[in-house]
Amino acid sequence: LDLGRSAACAVATTGDVYCWGTTGSNIPARAEQVGGFTSVRVVADAHCGMRSAPGIWCWGVDPARQLGTFDAPDANGRIAAPSVVPGTDSLVSYSLGEDGTGLFACGRTASGRALCWGSDRFGQLGVDGVDPAGSPIPSEVAGDRRFRDVRAGFRSACAVDLAGNAWCWGENGAGRLGDGTLAPRRTPGA
Repeated sequence: LDLGRSAACAVATTGDVYCWGTTGSNIPARAEQVGGFTSVRVVADAHCGMRSAPGIWCWGVDPARQLGTFDAPDANGRIAAPSVVPGTDSLVSYSLGEDGTGLFACGRTASGRALCWGSDRFGQLGVDGVDPAGSPIPSEVAGDRRFRDVRAGFRSACAVDLAGNAWCWGENGAGRLGDGTLAPRRTPGA
C-alpha cells in the first residue's frame, strides 16, 4: 500500500495492483498490467512497482516521461499500462520523489550502488553536471560508495552507506540534508 498526493495503490495477494483517486476511480480498480507485482509506490499521480521479474515498472501521469516510461501518454497525460524502466533490472529496492513540478526516483542494486533518474532541478539525482531537466535513464550517484538504503524525497535524496553513515544531496531549504548548512548539494555529502 502506498499513498500519493491524490492517488493510492495497493498490491493484492494475487500480484495485481489496485489504484484509486485520480486514476479515474473513487474505489479500488485493477490497474491495467502484466501482473506479478510484489510492491507498489505512488508519487503525485504516477505509480511504479516491482514485479517478480527484474526491473521497475511505471505508469500513471508522467507527461514529461521523467520516470523512464517511454510509452506515449494519452490525451490526459496518463500512461495506462505499466512499462519497464530501462536500466532498472539490477535494482533490489527503490523509492519515488518529487520536486514540485517534476518526478524522480532512486534505487539500490544488490551490490549497494545507488542509481537515480528523473527530474534534477535541485540536484536530487546526485550526479554532478546533469541537465536540470534530468534524465529518464538511471545514472549512478557520484562518489563510488556502496549503500544499504537509498530514499528519494521532496527535492532531495539520502542514503545510508554500509558503515551506517548518512549521505544526502539535493535542495537544502530547511536544512533537510543534515550537513549544518542551507546550501544545496548536487552530489552526496555526509
